[in-house]
Amino acid sequence: MVKLTIASCIRAKLFSLHAYPTLQGSRGMTFKICWKGCGLLPSYIVLVLSLVGFTASILGYIEYRRSLQGGSLMCSVDESSRLRCGAVYALPQAKLFGKIHFSDLAPAYFAVMLLLSLLFAATGSKTILVMLSIISLAGVALVPYLVYLELFVAYAICIWCTIMHASIIGVAIVAIRQLLVA
Repeated sequence: MVKLTIASCIRAKLFSLHAYPTLQGSRGMTFKICWKGCGLLPSYIVLVLSLVGFTASILGYIEYRRSLQGGSLMCSVDESSRLRCGAVYALPQAKLFGKIHFSDLAPAYFAVMLLLSLLFAATGSKTILVMLSIISLAGVALVPYLVYLELFVAYAICIWCTIMHASIIGVAIVAIRQLLVA
């Protein structure tokens, strides 16, 4: 087991610790922690969130295809359960323009997010970060509608959808925060 202490993190150059005298001549010190490589930690967070979203989108796609055949992988088929992906997938509103099901679009959306996250982690490019922010904000704009459909139209919750929603919101928060800091 690895034990992380402030001293070991400083030696590993994960962050630096700066001491400043407190105001008005008192004897205390104020400490400030500064993360090294300002883009490194957020880029890995974005990468992990994108990977989680991509994985959930693939599993959701498989679940959707299985639900068309009457089967299920994880979500309950018990009508009394609140966790029913099939009820969410069966909604006519779960299709973009009434044509393409969101479960068909999600893997492509998250593949783009994952690719941009990989590029951002590798290069730290602000242009890629802007693109990642835009695509995640597009997803964030859709999340309230999708949650509304789950809770108030289908009266069910899709676990894969919920994981994807959280991933989209997480990526947007971290990416936009990085843009504001940069």
